Amino acid sequence: MGTRLLLLFSLSCLTHLTAPLLTFFRQELSGRDLIVIAGGLLKSSLEVHNKFEGEGTQSSFCAAVSFAGGVIQIGLIDIVVSLDLVIVVIGMANRLVIMALAVVFAVIILLLLAKGISAYNEQDIRR
Repeated sequence: MGTRLLLLFSLSCLTHLTAPLLTFFRQELSGRDLIVIAGGLLKSSLEVHNKFEGEGTQSSFCAAVSFAGGVIQIGLIDIVVSLDLVIVVIGMANRLVIMALAVVFAVIILLLLAKGISAYNEQDIRR
């Protein structure tokens, strides 16, 4: 939850970058505009990749992972997974306190539903 809140605070600061940085075809673009464009391109490219390659594709590359490497990987995966949640929260509210509460409530709901979701995924795998 701490990672998600830090991500929320950092992205919230970035959304205040509204001063024009450059002009593109007579359209002024701010830092916030560039971040939204980059996020949209990343999201759409991931969706296109999953559409053509399938979400279940796995690499045949397997490496030994140390404990520290595993912790770092889990942290990075948490940030990537949290990004969608944080972007949605920023788009829905204007006040940072409301956004932080939304993230906290979302994490609490995820924790409460984790066992049921895990059981559902287990049933899917067995089929």
